[in-house]
Amino acid sequence: MPTPPAPLFFPQALRSPGHWNDLRKTHGLTRKDFQWLGHVELASQTLRSQQTPPMSAEKILLSTSDLASTPLAGSFVLSLTPDDKDEILYTPYAGIKKFHNRAALTEHLEHQLSSVTEDDDLLAFMSLSARKTLAAAVNIQVSFQAIEGDVFEDQRTVIASNQRTNEQALLDELVKLPTLTSLLNTLLDELLKSPFPGLDQRQTRLDFYSVAPAHDDNQESTPPRRWINSMSLSDAVLSYYRHQRWPIGQSHEFSHPEKKPTSADQHQWETAVKTASSKLISLLSRKLQRYWDDAAADGASRRDFFSRAIREKARAEFLIKREAEIISPEQSQALHSLIQPTAGTSSALSLETVRLWEHAANYVELAGALMISHANSKAFLYTPTQGLQVLKDYQDLKDTLLSKFSAVVHEDELYGLLSLEERNRFIGFNQPQVSGEVISGSIFKTLFEAIITKQRQNMEYVLQVFRHSDGTVDLHALFDKALDIRAMISDQLLTLGVQGRWSTRPVLSGNQLPSMVLADRAAAFVKTFSDVESLISAEFASQPIASGPQQRIYLENLKPRLAHALSVGVRGEASLRVLNATLRDADRAIVDTVFNPDQPDRETRLALNGFRPDAYSLLLECSGQKNLLPLANCVLLTERGGLDVQHSGRAILWTPATGLEVFATVSSATTELNRRLLDASKRLELLENLPPAQRTFHQRYTFNSLRLIEGNVLRRLAQSSIDHFLARCEHLRSLKLDAGRCTADQSA
Repeated sequence: MPTPPAPLFFPQALRSPGHWNDLRKTHGLTRKDFQWLGHVELASQTLRSQQTPPMSAEKILLSTSDLASTPLAGSFVLSLTPDDKDEILYTPYAGIKKFHNRAALTEHLEHQLSSVTEDDDLLAFMSLSARKTLAAAVNIQVSFQAIEGDVFEDQRTVIASNQRTNEQALLDELVKLPTLTSLLNTLLDELLKSPFPGLDQRQTRLDFYSVAPAHDDNQESTPPRRWINSMSLSDAVLSYYRHQRWPIGQSHEFSHPEKKPTSADQHQWETAVKTASSKLISLLSRKLQRYWDDAAADGASRRDFFSRAIREKARAEFLIKREAEIISPEQSQALHSLIQPTAGTSSALSLETVRLWEHAANYVELAGALMISHANSKAFLYTPTQGLQVLKDYQDLKDTLLSKFSAVVHEDELYGLLSLEERNRFIGFNQPQVSGEVISGSIFKTLFEAIITKQRQNMEYVLQVFRHSDGTVDLHALFDKALDIRAMISDQLLTLGVQGRWSTRPVLSGNQLPSMVLADRAAAFVKTFSDVESLISAEFASQPIASGPQQRIYLENLKPRLAHALSVGVRGEASLRVLNATLRDADRAIVDTVFNPDQPDRETRLALNGFRPDAYSLLLECSGQKNLLPLANCVLLTERGGLDVQHSGRAILWTPATGLEVFATVSSATTELNRRLLDASKRLELLENLPPAQRTFHQRYTFNSLRLIEGNVLRRLAQSSIDHFLARCEHLRSLKLDAGRCTADQSA
């Protein structure tokens, strides 16, 4: 048999006039037909009808007894051709076909539809539910409706509408994901089915109590009980899972309102709780697997239904890119092997999952993402969030992934495709590498199984978080969030309503809502700050305050830890400011270099862009006072060292009140300091760093000079803080205030 000609698509028909003679022979089209086909790109039916000869574009409607008129997605009819007055049928896979009249075209469609299956190419861009209905229909009616606007825009709109229908069907299944409580209740029902047939274990309670000693000699009397706590059986499993024991010093008893408990019953309940808690992760994993194995609304297992849906999403993406001429028909045909592998042939494409890593063993893998490459062609990146991206080659593909890591907006695109534990690793990456893991076979089944695996990993992760928490974590909310895999399937699922489910997240304030990645990085900094502050505060609160000399000795011993806390705090502030886009990374590097605890003095300080930054303390002068007044706690950094207005570069001021401030030059920094000192309100932010004896009312303070800090900057600042604090304490002692006031002043 002769090989049938390759389908003719619009990019070839409209953009290759040099091939029209060859195409005319294989597809029965004339040169005038090809010229006339160009009208399909006009934006409205009005414009198409005004051409000579005119063109009419119509969508194809299908209906059955169970299905209202629905567009045959991706397909349309164009009429009438210039000379023969024929009609053109366009379908996404068969391409452009010419028919003598509408009756012949309709008969052709009806013949195809009479034996159509769900996987037929003709229905490939319908919703999954419509395909099922049409495949089961005995009689499918065909009708036509004018396309008033842009033909290809209408095509995209219909396909997108069908994808939304699929996504809603997916969401309808996802909202059936069980809660932690329901999973635990099911586990307990199964474990206790034999000893307690028909008993609803949701009503079983576990009571904790203490037994008071008897005050009489009657040993047979029941000692009085003091009730302490009560919980459901499912909560008892979680409590035992977390603590691996019952509360010390408390007795416990199981009960059920419909059963008088016996000692044997107590043993059965106790055994069930301990069994469930000891195997909690594996038992819950099995329950989740059962959820995915159960039938979806269309009758297939959920895992098969979801695999098919994400395959159809990719199919639609490939068609839209082909129609928009982003990919060629040949590239589209090659990509089609992902959707429908041809038996007995091997694909020329190399398919890999996407992995990012700094150490290969600790990679993170993007759910639902594919790197697609060909030895003699362009490369492609496919993700659930951005669809198909066309790249120059394999190296360009890798570079694109790395650029997404560096860009804040795209970083979130990657972030949503990771498990919770992978996100922690991802946040810590500085310069990740990209590699892939080759996959083959049923690609979209493989991708979806990886998504299910990430869901299971999320479940394991939150259970471990709960087990090692201090009890403040709401496991039920965290567990439900762990089951949320919408972003891994399609970003459009996040736009559909779920009655508030999976909406729990940290509430962050500010002029703009930070991205998820930045929020988590900020949270990591906050935790570090909190940990350091807790340690310092505990030691600071223990200082002796009755004697100045003893207090100084204590604080001097604390100086190394104060210096460390200062390094963590100021460098952390700089990093947070970079995340919030209020500080340039180049300025953060200056701060990081000067406050580096490993090279804290001028001689050992690392170079930055060929220069060593310098640090200076600030000196004020006051009318009526001879001596210069050093400001405690304050420091000014110069980018290239020195105080050369022209060449020392930017200046960075740090004060306790305003934190880090960047100035273009040293001169602009000192000018601003003088301006603030002349402002009755703003000068207080600076003068609070003077000891009480040097702060006098109604005096004029001006900036005098900067003093180079040669030694350890961190210890120098810590020492100035100690001296300043001791001066305040001595001032309070001179006023003979009570100890409580002095302690309060310390806290302040």
